[in-house]
Amino acid sequence: MVTAKALFTMKMNANRETLAAFSLRFQSALREANWKDGPAIAMLCLIALPKSLSHDIFVAYHSRKQDHSRPQTAQEVLSLATKINQQKRSLDSDDETHSDGKAKKSRTTKDASRHKYCSEHGARSSHTSEQCRVLHPELASNSPRDYKRPHGNAPKPARPVTASTMASTNNHGPTRLCWHCKTEPYTHQHMCEGRKKAIASKAQVRSIKAKHPADQGIDHLHDTMQAIQLQAFDDSMDTGNTPKQSINMITDSSHRTNKPYVFPLLLQNKRAFALLDTGADISVISRSFIDNNKIDVCTKNTMYLQLAGKDNTLK
Repeated sequence: MVTAKALFTMKMNANRETLAAFSLRFQSALREANWKDGPAIAMLCLIALPKSLSHDIFVAYHSRKQDHSRPQTAQEVLSLATKINQQKRSLDSDDETHSDGKAKKSRTTKDASRHKYCSEHGARSSHTSEQCRVLHPELASNSPRDYKRPHGNAPKPARPVTASTMASTNNHGPTRLCWHCKTEPYTHQHMCEGRKKAIASKAQVRSIKAKHPADQGIDHLHDTMQAIQLQAFDDSMDTGNTPKQSINMITDSSHRTNKPYVFPLLLQNKRAFALLDTGADISVISRSFIDNNKIDVCTKNTMYLQLAGKDNTLK
């Protein structure tokens, strides 16, 4: 029979006891003592747990808005402890996986850097010239892969030997011929006419000025977009009762001392574009616009009226 003293002195042995086992032991003792779960039992449960786990439980409990300063039942304490323990196990497993990945990567990099020289396959090979199966076909019979072959079958060579890949045999084995001239052994320094032409053809780049079938479509698209932008600018002009229109200064020509202004202009209830240049000597208006809208021109003006056309004419 478990007494109240056992609940007051109960401690969790973190080295030998799991959290699940302690939870069962604590709840069994509480049930045998015939005590009801409450704030006092919750404090006994917190005291029985390791200090680090109790601290984490308080942090997790106060991470959300609570009505009380501490957990009110032992069941709530054990539930928080279980969640914290699961999160710690998940983080520990992630750390182990990450460390294993680092070790595997370092080993792979270290092994990959150990390249050997082969006269057939170059400097960055996985074997030497003495271990090459192309230079020494008799080594293929000692391969572990040959153990799975039926008895009586000769091992297959690593690759077929033809006249295009071999020209002569010396002390170091067969020599690979140039793919283009088929007469000289292939080396990085070898430059025959066929190889020069092949390298030049790969290095050729199409000139920017060269015509392309898509150029016409791109030019047409550019003109269409420009027309749409002009139409949008024209539609944005206000012909209502707004007394004042915003005036935009043209600042694309920073070298000019005079700054022209462009703004919407209403002439006899007709919308038009007007350009007012503060440094211009002459203002120009289209003659066709005057005739179409029947605008009276003041004849008392001593200034000569310039028309928007070549040689003071309209087309």
